[in-house]
Amino acid sequence: MLFDAKFDREWHKGEARTNTLVFIGKNLDRPALTEAFKTCLA
Repeated sequence: MLFDAKFDREWHKGEARTNTLVFIGKNLDRPALTEAFKTCLA
């Protein structure tokens, strides 16, 4: 397992704030991962 986070730049006023997670692997269960992340947002 590898995790790396880097700051790109500061957000500007009025700019949409978005983040992106990228998973690279074989035979990942996309529906299971999606549901697991949805429970984090609840």
